[in-house]
Amino acid sequence: MIKKREKSELAVLQGMSISVLSNVPVLGQIVAGWNAYKDHQFKEGVKEVIFHLRNKTDNLEYFFSDDWFKSDAGQRFTRKVIDCSLDAQIEDKRELFVNALINGVKDKDTTDLEKLKFVDMLRQLSRASLDILAELHKIYAGQVMRPNNSRRIDGSANLNRDKIVEQLSKNYNPYLIESSYEELKSVGLFSPNIHYYKQTDGSHRAGSSFSEGNYAYTDFTCRFIEFITIQKS
Repeated sequence: MIKKREKSELAVLQGMSISVLSNVPVLGQIVAGWNAYKDHQFKEGVKEVIFHLRNKTDNLEYFFSDDWFKSDAGQRFTRKVIDCSLDAQIEDKRELFVNALINGVKDKDTTDLEKLKFVDMLRQLSRASLDILAELHKIYAGQVMRPNNSRRIDGSANLNRDKIVEQLSKNYNPYLIESSYEELKSVGLFSPNIHYYKQTDGSHRAGSSFSEGNYAYTDFTCRFIEFITIQKS
C-alpha cells in the first residue's frame, strides 16, 4: 500500500522526470509533442461528446436543466460517464456513453446503483463484444420473460455457445464470437437463472434455471442494451 507521503514524492519525481526530459535534445521535442497530442485528444473528445448530445437531444439547454443533475446521485453518475467518454483508450464507445448519459436522466425506473453498474460494464466491454451482444439481442430479446411480458420461455432462450457461433459466424470469426461470449458472461450479462420470482416479503427467489454450464439471456441483459441505446422516436 503506497502511503500518502510516498504518493506525493512519486508525483514530484514524475514531474521532475518530464522536466529533465524536456531539456534533452530530441526527447524534449517528443515530450512537447506528446503534451500537445494529449491536449488535442481531450479537445476533440469534448467536441465529439457535445456533437452526439446535440444530435440526440431536442434541446441541450433544456436537457441539462433537469433537476436530477443537481442531486448527489446525478452528479456522481454524470462525472463517471463524462470521465469514461473522454478516455482516449475507449473512444470507440464514446457515443454509447453519451447514450447512457441521456438515458440516465430520462430513465426514472432504473436505480442509481444499477445505472452506475451499467456504466462500469460498458467501460469493461470491448467494442467487439458489444457488437456481438447487439446481434444476440436481435435473436433473443423477444424470448426473455420481462415484467411486462408474461410469455413462457422455451429452450431456444438457452445461450448455447456452439449454436451462437453457428448463428453469427457468417459475419464474424468463430474465435472472436467465443471470446466475446466469455467476456459478456464474465461481466455478469448472462445468468444460469432464467428469471426470479418476487415473493410477498419483497425478496426474490430463483425460478427455472438451465443446467450447469448453460446461461440465459435475461431481462437484466435487455435493460443494459436499452440503457446504452437511444430508441428511435
